[in-house]
Amino acid sequence: MKKTLKMAIAASVLTAPAMAANLENPLYIPATGEYYSKTGAGVMYKQTDHSAALEAKNWDGQEEFPIWRLSEDAGYGITDRLSVTAKLGYTNDEDILRKGLHNGRVGVLYRIFDGIESPFVWDVYADIHLGGATAMEATLIPVNGPSFGFNYDNYTNGRWGFFAGTRVGKTWDKFTGSVFGEIHQTFGNNNNVITISDGAKTLITAMLTPSIGAGLAGAYTAGLPADFNVDLKSTTEYMTGINGFYQLNDTWSLGSGFSVRHRATNTIEAVNLNNSSDLATLSGGAVTTEQITASLADGFIGSMYDGMDEYVLSFAVSHKLTNTMQVSLYGEYTFDDSDQKSQNGTDVKAEAGVRLNVAF
Repeated sequence: MKKTLKMAIAASVLTAPAMAANLENPLYIPATGEYYSKTGAGVMYKQTDHSAALEAKNWDGQEEFPIWRLSEDAGYGITDRLSVTAKLGYTNDEDILRKGLHNGRVGVLYRIFDGIESPFVWDVYADIHLGGATAMEATLIPVNGPSFGFNYDNYTNGRWGFFAGTRVGKTWDKFTGSVFGEIHQTFGNNNNVITISDGAKTLITAMLTPSIGAGLAGAYTAGLPADFNVDLKSTTEYMTGINGFYQLNDTWSLGSGFSVRHRATNTIEAVNLNNSSDLATLSGGAVTTEQITASLADGFIGSMYDGMDEYVLSFAVSHKLTNTMQVSLYGEYTFDDSDQKSQNGTDVKAEAGVRLNVAF
């Protein structure tokens, strides 16, 4: 009888659906052979701040809504301690005609301490940053005054890189707390496409006319390409935060978090612009195309002054629908402090949405 009972218990454990752990727990990792997926859909509201870049574009203090946000966080347990992970995020902001992946990373996570044989859980992870998979796309435009600005068409910086991080936490009965920290390193390149707008060409002609005359200025502008690219410097960013989680009962749970992220300033090291006009012939050798191009490039080289710091508050309430499926309603509010030429600074930034979590 005892042997039969033990066999029945063992069979029930082996055949039970996979989602015994709560996927919203900040210390969750998949068991051996377990696959998990967290699919999110949300909507964001923004009111831009009054940075110099936004004021120059007459877009300071403007509302952007709705901004649609999609996310996917998936992974597979190679062992109970080692898993492979992937995170993707997509944003579509029709108010500024900007859309594309805002997050892309794949990597591995390893659990050093499991919290059972040790007083706490300790994980380390490393991810490849997929920003170089597609080019950064922007349009060069004139802004208030005799200067240039960019309209960004997507959210990638066009650079490959990596994340390296760690998290530590512990569970006390129904409550779990954790802290984490990570660095984000990107590697400089020229994987970007900057389209030259007609307005930018008109401004270039106007800027050159006083020094070389309208005829040569027009000839130079006529020789401009449709687009060009720039060499961007490598950057180092970091993020740290704290998370709390409470399991109310078998089906309901609450989660919250606070994180700080430093986004680095981008720096242009060189401008790669080829002009097909022959000013030396037109001017009798007094002016060359290369001289004008070098002079224009000097105005772009150096810091873009577009760095920022973000402070994110998050909250989620989750309900287990079945033993393998869970739904979470989440909300985030972001405070930020941006540099003078950043186009990402906000006075208000809030997002709400739903996540569907499955594990099997």
